[in-house]
Amino acid sequence: MGFPVNTMIKKLIHPQYRDHLKVGQNWLIRDISQGVDRFSNSPNALKSGQDIRDVFPEIRGLESILSDVFHGKRISYEIKHLCRHSSQQSLHYFNLYFLLDQNSDHQLLVLVEEARESLHTLQKMTQITKETLLSVQEKEKFLGIITQQIWRSLKLEDVLKLNITQIRQKLDCCRVLIYQVHNFQKNWYGRIITETVAPGCKELLDQEFNNPTLHQNWGQLYRDQEVFQIEDINHYGLEESWRKTLQDNQIDSQLVIPIWISDAEAETSFEIHLWGLLIIHHHTPRYWYKKEIQMVKNLSEYLTISIQLERLAIIDYLTHLPNRRAFNSQLQQEWERLAREKQPLALILCDVDYFSRFNKTYGHLSGDHCLRQIASILAKSIKRSADTAARYGGEEFAIILPNTEIEGAYQVAEKVRQEINALKIPHQESPKQYVTISLGVASYIPNTSLTIETLIQAADNALLAAKQAGRDCTIKH
Repeated sequence: MGFPVNTMIKKLIHPQYRDHLKVGQNWLIRDISQGVDRFSNSPNALKSGQDIRDVFPEIRGLESILSDVFHGKRISYEIKHLCRHSSQQSLHYFNLYFLLDQNSDHQLLVLVEEARESLHTLQKMTQITKETLLSVQEKEKFLGIITQQIWRSLKLEDVLKLNITQIRQKLDCCRVLIYQVHNFQKNWYGRIITETVAPGCKELLDQEFNNPTLHQNWGQLYRDQEVFQIEDINHYGLEESWRKTLQDNQIDSQLVIPIWISDAEAETSFEIHLWGLLIIHHHTPRYWYKKEIQMVKNLSEYLTISIQLERLAIIDYLTHLPNRRAFNSQLQQEWERLAREKQPLALILCDVDYFSRFNKTYGHLSGDHCLRQIASILAKSIKRSADTAARYGGEEFAIILPNTEIEGAYQVAEKVRQEINALKIPHQESPKQYVTISLGVASYIPNTSLTIETLIQAADNALLAAKQAGRDCTIKH
């Protein structure tokens, strides 16, 4: 096993590593430092002329390898974690390092390193590794269950609902909900995406909140603390408007656990960000016991696993936008909801102009970077929680705009087109000499005489018309 020469030299000049021998090609010791005796297999004091294989019998059988070091075929060799019994019945642990002595001809330099501390460290790390593996195995077992649930239902909502129902039953509280944060850097704007309530408790599902108090007063608390608890809202010093909001919703005590998830689809980063909040409500003042808090924290880890798995399944790795599967699911969900509400659903389909030529001219890495820049523009174009920008396939993208008529959707599409033009991404094979996109817009009020395919086909026809009109334009159906 090789060992860098510069590391060897550092060991040699450091006082801790001054124990050494020099050996000739006949394996006889030519020079020896004080202190080597305690590591040797010899009952008597070591001296020049002894065969190193008698002093360190572990070398026997390795002569051919060490000869390669002699002749420069190997830089170095090492034997680690050796042990000797001393006369006092104590143990000495040591390592041997072999390299060619640069200060004399045809001599092997053997460094003897005390290894008691490193061995203790190794034993400690081994124990930690065993404990970690046990923990990982337990989590993987649960992960397997969660994975099966996700792929059986293909709906994250089902998994989340199952988990928060367990929490409410175990804590015997009035309400447990998950609040997904869409903008935690500005005003904590978000929406309650799932909840479970006790009989007689008010339902809050699908409510959206845009309360600056969350960000101004509690934002840093959520960043600094894993769990945030209020035992009695009347004795916590809350802002009066927010205290009244809680009371109106039958909340006198609450427990909040932030849900942090890693940016799993990022290419080079393992940063985490706040995805949402697991919130537990009780209709009377309540003291939250440490065991209760720990149990909720443990269950929140399973929620995080579920969310992370779902994100991996529905997020496009390259652009970080929802993928085609997520697009289909969201479009179906909004179509059914707006059919009940008799409200319009708009769809924008867009295609990067002459993208195959771009890839051929600049290479696929530049093509990927171009798609990421465009995806960033699309992601910023959506303002409401129900709006969705997705990668439709290849260089095609889509934007779902619920409760939006054709004119409103057209304005969104035109703004996207103009912002992408403003990027001025060079494209010498395009008539404009920079990257442009074509967009098609359609909007319908869902009813029994129409299908989702009708909406998609209308947007696709409008996109085709935009291409036939010379590209870099928006056509509405």
